[in-house]
Amino acid sequence: MINSRMTRERAEGSFQPKGERSDKGSALRTIEASRVLVQAKSAKLKELRLARDATIVVAPDKPGKSRRTKQGA
Repeated sequence: MINSRMTRERAEGSFQPKGERSDKGSALRTIEASRVLVQAKSAKLKELRLARDATIVVAPDKPGKSRRTKQGA
């Protein structure tokens, strides 16, 4: 009798409306969604960093006087 009751409860549980069922795998969907958001944000920041670095102009060093020191004996 117990097995038939458990079987019946299991069967009725599978026919519940979707709103009443618990979302299996919802944690995985949440993790996947956050991973996608982090990748998109990282790509955008990388693009902005590369654009910023492309606009930076570094002046070449001027050839200066060489400073030689006298080597004492």
